[in-house]
This record gives sequence, C-alpha cells and structure tokens, in this order.
Amino acid sequence: MDKQISGILAGVGAILAAIGPFGHGVAGAVGAVLLFVGLALLADFYGDRAMREDATMWFILAFIATVVLAFAFGAAISSFIAELLSGRLLFSAVSLAVGLAGLIASWLLYIYSGRKFKNIMDSLAAKTGEGLYRTAGDLYRWGAVLVIVVVGVLLLAVAYIIAGVALLITALK
Repeated sequence: MDKQISGILAGVGAILAAIGPFGHGVAGAVGAVLLFVGLALLADFYGDRAMREDATMWFILAFIATVVLAFAFGAAISSFIAELLSGRLLFSAVSLAVGLAGLIASWLLYIYSGRKFKNIMDSLAAKTGEGLYRTAGDLYRWGAVLVIVVVGVLLLAVAYIIAGVALLITALK
C-alpha cells in the first residue's frame, strides 16, 4: 500500500481515536485499529522495523491498559453498589482494592505505551520533517503519565488529533 493511503488511514484513525474517551468507545476503538494499521503500513513503506515493532507494542499495551481500566472502573462501581445494597464493608474493601490495583496497572501500561507512541512519532518526524509528530508524541507521553488524573485523558485526545493532522498533512503533500 502506498504512503498516501497509509497516512490517510492512520490520520483518520487518530482523529477517531480522540473521540473514544468522550463517550464514543466504538469510534475510539475503530480509530485505534485504523491508526495502528496505518502506522504499521507506514513503517513498512519506510522499511523501519523498529517503528513497526513500536506500533505493535503501542497498540497491544494501549488495548490491555484500556481493558484493565474498564475492569478497575467496574470493580469500583460494583464496590459502591455492594456497599449501598448490603453494607458489607469487607466485600467493598476487596472490590476497591482490586479496582485500585487495576487502576495502577492500567496507568503503568499507559505510561509504557506512551513511550512506544513517542518513538513512533519521533521516527515519523525524522522521516518526514513534520514537527507536529514530535508535539503529538510529547503530548501523548505526558497524557499517559497524567491519565491517573483526568487531565491526562484530555492530553491523549489532543495528542491523537495533532498526530492525525500531521499524518494527513504528510499524506496529502
């Protein structure tokens, strides 16, 4: 597949991925898959094996982190509901502990995925000369670190949008 189609695929995917955390999980999931496929194809186009491996690891880590985060959120909600309905503090404490452990595990996975995404963006910046890639990589990395506090989710969304714009700019040159 050529560079232009791969870039458009990845760019549209990145913009859709930005929508995901704000209530449109299906669009976010589809966007993340499109972004991954586009990045992998771009890595193949450039013959950059390290970029391909980083894209694969970024996708796997971000996916697992999202699943773990959903599990942690579910555990916290179930704890709250159990406490309200039965008043059994032990069950609630266990659920909260599992939820907290899941939150921390998810956070660490997001941080590691942030490093991989940053590597991808730095590689694209070096290959294309487009500085927006570096900005997207930096914002994603900081968003991953700060995802434990809600502002990180916003930074991740902005990083995806900037990455999408950079991908579309370079695809349409």
